[in-house]
Amino acid sequence: MGHPRMVVVCSSRKATPGKMWATRPRQYSMDADQSNQNRHAMANQGQSSEAALGGMWDYVRDQMNTATQNSGSGGALNSTGLDALGDAIHTLEDYTSPMHTDHAFMPMVWSGGYWPPSGWGPGLVHVLGEDSPDRDWSRIGFAVRLTMAAYLQSGAGCESGKRCLTADNFEYEFQRNMTNYVSNFYATHNAGKNSHIEEDAARLCALGNPAACDH
Repeated sequence: MGHPRMVVVCSSRKATPGKMWATRPRQYSMDADQSNQNRHAMANQGQSSEAALGGMWDYVRDQMNTATQNSGSGGALNSTGLDALGDAIHTLEDYTSPMHTDHAFMPMVWSGGYWPPSGWGPGLVHVLGEDSPDRDWSRIGFAVRLTMAAYLQSGAGCESGKRCLTADNFEYEFQRNMTNYVSNFYATHNAGKNSHIEEDAARLCALGNPAACDH
């Protein structure tokens, strides 16, 4: 689905874009670790969706607790805090993928993998199902909301004189970030004659208008 994994939502936080970007190798390692699918918002073989959902939220809670407990002077997250925040965001963004959760956002069972070869087909279907955000803009909007909420909850401090993400301006910043994300997507893809209509519908869908999602 091309989810905005590790999307950077506000450059003024002390968990800066550069620092968050530096956690990307850890996220690839996290994807390579298939020992517990709950960390990827999916169910392990033989596990119920309800149990998987509980395990997922337990993991997110633990990572967010680690993040908030590892902020230094002025709220700057140290490397442990940044890693934990990145891991929590990874799981939250997986939760919004239609290849990870069903229409009711319940975790599905992971059936892909590197071995045995029988898992290659389901794994390829999984990857192709996440190849572009325009497969489901409403879930992309949900992913950005969850990412911003985790970013805010982490308690990272704010650089003096910069625009900061706060509870009061959360909705404004969400709309700004989401509008920019959709605009950038359409600017970098081939534009058809109805691209402006599609872009408007995508933006409204991502911002939470369900009627626009049916366009």
